[in-house]
Amino acid sequence: MATLRRHRSELLLSKEIPFAATEYFITSGYRALGSSPRDCIRSAFMLTNETLNFWTHFGPLLLCLAKFASLLSTHGGRESQLYPLYAYAAGVSGVFAFSSMAHLFNALSLRARDIWYCLDYGAVSLYGAASSLAYYHFINPHLQILDPCYLKFWASGKSHPSSYSSNVALPQTTELNPIHTDLCGVLHTLFKPLSFLFACVCLTACCLSRRRCWKHRYLVRTLVFLLPQTLTLPVMVELTLYGNSIRTSLAGGLFLRHWGWLVLAGLFNITKIPECLKPGTFDIVGHSHQWFHIFTFLSIFDEILMMEHTMTTRPLPATLNDGLAPTSAIFASTVGFLAILATLMVIFIAAFCRWFPPIFDEKKSL
Repeated sequence: MATLRRHRSELLLSKEIPFAATEYFITSGYRALGSSPRDCIRSAFMLTNETLNFWTHFGPLLLCLAKFASLLSTHGGRESQLYPLYAYAAGVSGVFAFSSMAHLFNALSLRARDIWYCLDYGAVSLYGAASSLAYYHFINPHLQILDPCYLKFWASGKSHPSSYSSNVALPQTTELNPIHTDLCGVLHTLFKPLSFLFACVCLTACCLSRRRCWKHRYLVRTLVFLLPQTLTLPVMVELTLYGNSIRTSLAGGLFLRHWGWLVLAGLFNITKIPECLKPGTFDIVGHSHQWFHIFTFLSIFDEILMMEHTMTTRPLPATLNDGLAPTSAIFASTVGFLAILATLMVIFIAAFCRWFPPIFDEKKSL
């Protein structure tokens, strides 16, 4: 109670607030729990240990919204690309918006902190599904090793569909590995169900990590956040086997850099470098979560650039010849898919926080 009576603009040490509201190796710069929404907003313009956590995702939110507005104005006339772009934009905007709000308002109370971070996990999980939709509709139709329609045309001896005309030379059937074709065929069939499942697994695991005193909770959260990225395996295989021919069409350099930023983000989030090396030195500027945010933004922005490049140079056809349309983009399979998933996640978070409340004590940190 002594903490709550302090002036709200006064920053506290880790020993002056409940242990559940502290972060590993961050010893100072904490805001008082019980702050009002107005105090939280004002703190965005103060130097606290959450200030840069907020701006390193709120700034990218504004930048990405401007980028998506530009993309929508450029490709708005192509209905086959409009719906997947809406879904992807919602996923990206959501992850930056909820992350920045969670860091801004987590000083309201321990209960509010828990709810905001669960919403943040939900937004990250939803982004994973939205990103999968973008790959499915913008990238996968142009993968030589993945598209079942290509495989059917190769097997039948026909030329590739005219709607997929490209300067990229198709590989000969003899170059195809049966293991690759079978695996990619299964992935193509299960792509959206898997993205839905992975999003649910990510949300559940991350929320549960706030209910158990797991020593490696940050490792768990990082690994499940990366789980949806396994659906990009066909792109990695394509770059490995046919890298010289598709690097331009798929913006392979951007894809590899996207993964490089992801790996860096994960390493900082797990290791807690640099604050673990010298606690107290990086409390306000330079701690691991700020670097995690920066590398996450760079990863997502390279992904956006990759999608933009593919949409511009290889626009998605609405249908294929012979009535084949495995990646046709309609409202129900894109925006509707994401809306249903988001609704289920909100229901899950509400029920989880209501019926499975956290136990705040001095021995458990969330």
